[in-house]
Amino acid sequence: MLRRTAMGTYVIAKVNKQDESTYLLLNGMGATPEGNVPFLDLFDINTGSKERIWESDKEKYFETVVALMSDKIDGDLPLDQLKILTSKESKTENTQYYLQIWPEKKQVQITNFPHPYPQLASLYKEMIRYQRKDGVQLTAKLYLPPGYDQSKDGPLPCLVWSYPGEFKSKDAAGQVRGSPNEFSGIGATSPLLWLARGFAILSGPTIPIVGEGDVEAND
Repeated sequence: MLRRTAMGTYVIAKVNKQDESTYLLLNGMGATPEGNVPFLDLFDINTGSKERIWESDKEKYFETVVALMSDKIDGDLPLDQLKILTSKESKTENTQYYLQIWPEKKQVQITNFPHPYPQLASLYKEMIRYQRKDGVQLTAKLYLPPGYDQSKDGPLPCLVWSYPGEFKSKDAAGQVRGSPNEFSGIGATSPLLWLARGFAILSGPTIPIVGEGDVEAND
């Protein structure tokens, strides 16, 4: 990660732990078979070893590192004075911002934004996984309207929103992208607007075009 100097420029942030080593902050998205789990590591530039000092919740929430807040201190940053701005969201809770404060790793909420579209607050969201005939593992996000009951409401019209992508291997094509715990942002052109019309939405089903080796991935 970078930090801002007193001159307004940005340099690589160096952290010390009251020992002779110098550490850098590595901020990653943390790709896993279940989706992204962002993290923050201390990287020892002398030994190459890493120590995880923060990681997103895996069960309910999706959290990310937004910025380094303790960035106006000259020289190396003491670990026990570290402050990180993070975001936190879930399937049903919109994004809020928090300060992560060391050494206690205390979490302080600093925003309380209202839900941007409360009429769709109880929509159903699920990341589904399925396999193509050629063995490629695929994923998609399924959304159902708020209050939908299959036994009472029966089948729904479904809008499929996707675009093909090119990959050089089946493993790359089958990698899970994003997180099942991300909040469902709805913009002016979002297909999720059709939930208000009673549609089911299948968003982002992967349509990989795989070209392995010297074969070009094209349609």
